[in-house]
Amino acid sequence: MNPIDSAMSLGYDVSIYGRLSRKRDNTMRFDQPLNQIFDHEVKIRVLRFLCRRGGQWSGRRLAAELQVNPTTMHKTLRELREATVLDFQKVGNNFVYSLADDHYLVQEILRPVFRQEAHGVAQVAIRLRQALGPALQRGVVTVVLYGSVARRQERPTSDLDVLFLVRSPHAKRQVQHALNQHWEALMRRFGNSLAPYVNTVHEAQQKSRRGVALFQEILKAHQVLWGRPLEEVLRGRPT
Repeated sequence: MNPIDSAMSLGYDVSIYGRLSRKRDNTMRFDQPLNQIFDHEVKIRVLRFLCRRGGQWSGRRLAAELQVNPTTMHKTLRELREATVLDFQKVGNNFVYSLADDHYLVQEILRPVFRQEAHGVAQVAIRLRQALGPALQRGVVTVVLYGSVARRQERPTSDLDVLFLVRSPHAKRQVQHALNQHWEALMRRFGNSLAPYVNTVHEAQQKSRRGVALFQEILKAHQVLWGRPLEEVLRGRPT
């Protein structure tokens, strides 16, 4: 057997330039490859999970973590492997999957896009700080995100509900004015309408002590964008 026939029998291809390359079952599509990767919600969820958690996962464990039907998960993993963005190997009696970390699409597109997605709330905080500026920020004690976005139950029509606790009535008026001026720019930036709820610390403490329903809901589910912990502020001495 000549060297080329021998190489082909071992599972190699011979290019037109005479180079040998290991055969692959799957190859990357260079023409709009994202069509194949982002064409189903479950694929996006799997890729997001693997980008954020890393490691090797069996199809059964991924199905359980993401609460997806095992048959659907098997089909999803097969298609992502065909798109060449997943590696897999046999460990014991199971196949385990992981991101193909050296792959161009993983390095240049998937990891960056899911990293930016995870920083969406942080970007809201940055824009709100910019809207207020350093001078007005000195009058702010804490800023928290609440409502459906904080609970991760948002709908397409959900607002960005943000509670601002400020030091004085004068600071309250200034913060409300600044937010009104930047409302349209924030809407264009995030696509959600900003719904600011500005209170002085004194007002917030009084409402909390009276058991106002909205404050009870905010305390159950909120995310501090900056400033002191909300519980600490509301439990403080009346101002």
